[in-house]
Amino acid sequence: MAFTTRLRVMDEHNEQIVRTSIPFEYEPLDHPQLKRLREQYKLDEVVQGARTELELLLRLAQWTCNHWDWPNHITEGYPPWDALEILKPHPDGTPVGGFCHQFNLVLLQAGESFGFPGRAISISQGRWQEKYPGGGHEIVEFWSNEWKKWVYVDGALAWYIVDQETGMPHNVWELRQMQLRTMRGESVPAVRVVDAVRTKNEQFVWIGLGGPKPLNWYLELRMIPRSNFLQEKSPLPLHQGTEEWSWSGHYVSTDSEVPAGLLFDHRVARRADFEWTLNQVHFVLEPEEKPGTLRIHLDSETPSFDTFLAEIDTGEKKPVVPGFDWTLHPGKNHLRVRPRNVTGREGIPSWIALEYR
Repeated sequence: MAFTTRLRVMDEHNEQIVRTSIPFEYEPLDHPQLKRLREQYKLDEVVQGARTELELLLRLAQWTCNHWDWPNHITEGYPPWDALEILKPHPDGTPVGGFCHQFNLVLLQAGESFGFPGRAISISQGRWQEKYPGGGHEIVEFWSNEWKKWVYVDGALAWYIVDQETGMPHNVWELRQMQLRTMRGESVPAVRVVDAVRTKNEQFVWIGLGGPKPLNWYLELRMIPRSNFLQEKSPLPLHQGTEEWSWSGHYVSTDSEVPAGLLFDHRVARRADFEWTLNQVHFVLEPEEKPGTLRIHLDSETPSFDTFLAEIDTGEKKPVVPGFDWTLHPGKNHLRVRPRNVTGREGIPSWIALEYR
């Protein structure tokens, strides 16, 4: 292995994969129902011209929000967890519809049809309702390759929330920490809402994290540990969100300030369990017997994984297996690798540049 003494690292960026202990199951991103949803409702036209992932997702949220007006509750005929069934019209032409949960299920599956993994979360003040009165809400988060994080996008209200100064989008775990700080009387960074034009559900306006009555409480976050509602019809909460969140299958945020309700066995206190990473690649280099040859071991957590793509020096992206050989040449050698899912959406790259003398 003496040839490694003649290698010098000139540049390196190697993503670190964070895995959750939650046994989360993702919707297959090539599920036929997702393709049908995208084609039947001409979603490519809805997002045409979107320049960023968040702009694309906000257009889908706007399209979802403007489908029907929000009733208070569904008292009967709770629809299946399927966007096509929720959007299916009644004889009078109105959608089956529903409240915030149905809006966000439609958005979740619309986003998945474009290759974005997502998850459904309900938020409220939990067991602290007497101290902090208000209602709950059903939302979704998507994994953003551009921001390398989970991002909260609201399909019922057509908005997302960003840091006022940096423009970085927030997820609900971050909003929870900010709200806890507000309740302790501490200052928090200012946020602003990036919203779309609503022709329906215009009665709902954003009320910030501060103040005595925020629109939404982020104290108890309850995650359904799967998004494959089309692939597997059960288990599911019964009539999620119509009255209260009493399904013991949720994974629920907890800490000493706001402990999870006594009903819930699956308590999430470790931030990494709620904010795991996706669509990244981590590499390990192993020198081979043959001088100038490295075996490249690749690892990734990519829902609906298709293949790894590698760019060597100035070459084009080519599919590679998780353990492939990289033959170095004298001088500077450059390798860039990334995952790709079955929809063709490429993930976050890692790279290394080596000088071989």
